[in-house]
Amino acid sequence: MAEIVERPKSLGATAKDIAKRVFRYENTVLSLVLIGLVGVLGVLTGGKAVSVSNLRNVLVQSSARGMASIGQAFVILTAGIDLTPTGLALLSTCVGGWLISGGSFGALAKGPEWPLPLGLLVVVLIGLGVGAVNGSLVSRVGMPALIVTLGMWQITRGAALRVTQGWDISGLPEGLAFLGQGNIAGVPVPVIIFFVSIAIAYFVLNHTSFGRSVYAVGGNPVSAWLSGVNVKNTQFIVYVISGFTATLAGIILTARAMTASLFVASNLELDSIASVVIGGVSLFGGRGSLIGVLIGVMIIGVINNGLNLLGVPHGMTDMVRGGVIVIAVAIDVLRRRRG
Repeated sequence: MAEIVERPKSLGATAKDIAKRVFRYENTVLSLVLIGLVGVLGVLTGGKAVSVSNLRNVLVQSSARGMASIGQAFVILTAGIDLTPTGLALLSTCVGGWLISGGSFGALAKGPEWPLPLGLLVVVLIGLGVGAVNGSLVSRVGMPALIVTLGMWQITRGAALRVTQGWDISGLPEGLAFLGQGNIAGVPVPVIIFFVSIAIAYFVLNHTSFGRSVYAVGGNPVSAWLSGVNVKNTQFIVYVISGFTATLAGIILTARAMTASLFVASNLELDSIASVVIGGVSLFGGRGSLIGVLIGVMIIGVINNGLNLLGVPHGMTDMVRGGVIVIAVAIDVLRRRRG
């Protein structure tokens, strides 16, 4: 009997196999894109973009966007969408800012100067309430999420305008500044809030029955229902989560500026959608991860920061952000067709 001798694999084939395994994971590609962006912007800005202080600034600036993106990810994973983050963040923080401030601002009556914890509780309840309304209209009434949240965005923004009557609310309690400007062991508090929140959300999505329900509803709601998943409850809860995280984003932004105004949380809905889609979460639902969302948040943060350092006009920044969203959605569509 002839002896069968196994031919040793070449080093080239081994390296090729390793490369395939590495690039099989979408987050690997996203990580390389992020690293590449940082490197390119570092060269273009003469090293400013990669300085420790600037990278720290990017993390702080991305924390509020990241909070809104967490809730947005839950919604989009169920094949929904939430356009209310900006309006909700404005309404909740303007109401809260007026309640906890003791000053009189232009046409505004003097605030009752509530204790900070009570004011923050009201802010959170507003967020949960608006999220519950969105979730009820989408899950119970069966209205399209785009129409519901677009209308609620206008309602909340209009309500914020009525509350402030166009005036900024300043004179907020010094204790609020800790949530936006404080540090714990040298780490900015907004960054800690964001990373703790995304860790909790990751656990919920990947290690709980509710997380499995979110993916199931987004993948195929009929099959999920036949499998015993309460589709309506799942859809309801994700909008409540989104309302909660959008409100936290508003609190962080207000605490950073120490002013509640109509301009604090601009573009929060578009930035959150862009971060989620760039992070690999499918707009058609059922696919994506919070690790990808985290990278997507940082990609948007690096782009915004880099364009600012380069002195790019604000209009061009919006164009770049919109182009990134279109490209990310196009990639998602092509991926679905091939899959």
